[in-house]
Amino acid sequence: MEQPGAWSKPAHIQCCSIAEDGSAAWDTNSFEADLRISLGNQPSHSRSEPSFTIHNRSTNATALTGSLTSKTAWRASSILFFFKSPQEHASCLAVRCASLEAANTVESLMDKALGLQQRQMPEGASGRKRAHAEGPAESLQPEASAQGDGNPFDAKIDKGSAEMYFKYYGMLQHQQNMLQDYVRTGIYHRAITSNKLDFRGKTVMDVGAGSGILSLFAAQAGASKVYAVEASGIVGYTQQLADGNADMGKTLQVIHAKVEEVDIAEKVDVLISEPMGTLLVNERMLETYLYARDRFLKPGGKMFPQVGRIHVALFSDAFLHQEVMAKATFWTQDNFFKVDLSSLYGSAVDGYFSQVVVDAFDTNVLVSDPASKILDLGTCTAEDLQDVVIPLDLEVKTQGPCAVHGLACWFDVLFPGTNNPVWLTTAPGQPTTHWFQLRCLMKAPIYVPGPGHRVQGSLHLKAHKFQSYDVHLTLTGPPAQPGGPPQTSSGVFDLKEPYYRQLTPAGWWGQASAGVSQEECQAQQYQQQQQQQQWGPAEQQQWAEQVRQWASQAGLVHASAQQSGQQGAAAGTGQVVGAGQMGQQGQQGGQQAAGGGSWRSMMQV
Repeated sequence: MEQPGAWSKPAHIQCCSIAEDGSAAWDTNSFEADLRISLGNQPSHSRSEPSFTIHNRSTNATALTGSLTSKTAWRASSILFFFKSPQEHASCLAVRCASLEAANTVESLMDKALGLQQRQMPEGASGRKRAHAEGPAESLQPEASAQGDGNPFDAKIDKGSAEMYFKYYGMLQHQQNMLQDYVRTGIYHRAITSNKLDFRGKTVMDVGAGSGILSLFAAQAGASKVYAVEASGIVGYTQQLADGNADMGKTLQVIHAKVEEVDIAEKVDVLISEPMGTLLVNERMLETYLYARDRFLKPGGKMFPQVGRIHVALFSDAFLHQEVMAKATFWTQDNFFKVDLSSLYGSAVDGYFSQVVVDAFDTNVLVSDPASKILDLGTCTAEDLQDVVIPLDLEVKTQGPCAVHGLACWFDVLFPGTNNPVWLTTAPGQPTTHWFQLRCLMKAPIYVPGPGHRVQGSLHLKAHKFQSYDVHLTLTGPPAQPGGPPQTSSGVFDLKEPYYRQLTPAGWWGQASAGVSQEECQAQQYQQQQQQQQWGPAEQQQWAEQVRQWASQAGLVHASAQQSGQQGAAAGTGQVVGAGQMGQQGQQGGQQAAGGGSWRSMMQV
């Protein structure tokens, strides 16, 4: 085994010089090289600290060498590193590894080298897991923690899912997407900086620090020390941001590790984090937040956030139901390049209805008051988050009959500031966040004769190893006809595979090729919407009947409802036939669906 101070075996890499404008010309200005890392801390060695050297294979000369610190070497993305000399305005090289495995290997040895150095520091000075400091690796081999060393995160999460997760959050553009959610970022800033009494002179841990923005907010509020813990490759930029805001950044200690791998000698006064995913619990980061609470938070310490609430309500949206049904009409073709696709139509319908719908919907589609599930993050356990059941007993509140198409969901969290408690909400009708809202759309709607009837059931969230949840929804409503059996509808949804919905009807994309601009198309849609808002009962009934026919043709309407004209009309009208500002777009989408068209959807983040 190599001793401290020895050089690692060479790693074959590709290098490129970074121009003054920050660009890298890989096609014309790159070269092959060998990267070696010294573990340092050996008196007989010429260096007493970790160091690196990059040797140009073509010229057989040293391209760059220097001390190995978080400011001279960092991982920028999945396979890309930056190395620079410690001197100000020194040259910088971009280093590209041949594979993700090779990049993990390089980072592993860097962690070993820095961990060995930190072992010589006073107790409490090291923010990395002490296992990193137990000795150097024999060669550039991934350390055990990269494969799963028994920590709670690795034990419950699929390795491939974790790698993709950290790769995603290690990219600067995805951090920008979150920062540009000004509702989210602004509320976090207000929650922290308007409660300086909770932060002034306090020690803080930022769980999953990302770009470090919340850590810097804590510094603005007067924190004396902030541990910014981040497992992804974004940490190089986190350190750069801290260095670029020196007055605040000097408070930060950036730690590149999973929270489950961190070992610091002190407890902290405050935990801050943004651990919320879609439906609050997606990505399962809340469990990591609770681990940090149990491991690092002082008794009586503050948590920002500390309370999470999931809210659910019945909704009626015939336009959305028809839109999703129409997505599967592709599979009704019996002569697709002389191939009959129709045998897969039923499976395609099931697949589309297994996706949760993520969008910002109008409050007019809600047909009940919400039920809520409260999660006290100060007391609940990780096991509580792995199996969440929300009982449902909801009263339908409409002026007439309606079709219940499923369950609408949103969440909010509380920052319990001493001076100024602050809520962050994702509720419909409130300023939209990058979480939007979520709907579980049932393939078989439940038809409710009128107000006052109750729909009962449960929403059951079961965590799985791919950092998400299976969502089981069961609803039971009144008989479709007097004396008949209760209606029951159920569905299973994968929270990790949502349908990100944008109401941009396919009609515009077709018109664009005919020379109609998007602005002209929107103007036409607006005029049609104004006309629809003036519809009388006869026009509304005609439209409802058309929607009922489409649903009947797709086999998604209960037979009892098909026999009832009033129930059939209810399937189309829902709560409000225009569904507010979405009504005309739903009408147009339904007309396109009848002709075999589709809707264009894209992720909005």
